[in-house]
Amino acid sequence: MNYFNIERAFDTKRVRKWDKVYIAVDFHDTVFKGYYQNDQGFKFYDYAEQILRYWTKREDIVLIAYTCSHAKDFERVNKWMNERGINFDYLNENPECENTELAAFHQKPYFNILLDDKAGEDFEDAWIIIIKMFEEATGESVMRWTVGDGEFFKNAITRRMGKMGKLLPNM
Repeated sequence: MNYFNIERAFDTKRVRKWDKVYIAVDFHDTVFKGYYQNDQGFKFYDYAEQILRYWTKREDIVLIAYTCSHAKDFERVNKWMNERGINFDYLNENPECENTELAAFHQKPYFNILLDDKAGEDFEDAWIIIIKMFEEATGESVMRWTVGDGEFFKNAITRRMGKMGKLLPNM
């Protein structure tokens, strides 16, 4: 399973000998619950902080804030993230990838992985799956797993499988 394109992105990086993987991340309803109020407080969804902080430390990962928030709202969120050791390299752009004959990256920034609730995922419990997929794709360990983490992971997978099962046609 190529959940969130994580496996394909890191396989392609290895095969093509790329230096970097570009990850675009939305904030509201992706990294934390969005209440869509100017004075909103923030609380990470479970496991989001761990993997975002881990990715920040990696030189081969470029984090792109992919949001429609106004500049002052982005600054507030970005400051909150920075205080927790999470740094985004760019906001809604990727100047490292220039336009080509076939692609206009000034109109849509280039990324390998998109983490955005508008792409159809419920992120409330997705981050533990993202961590596991990243660990599988790279062979790295992001965190020490506990029994509680295993239960959270199992429940997240089971919930998704239940939703998918409802889509199966009656046979």
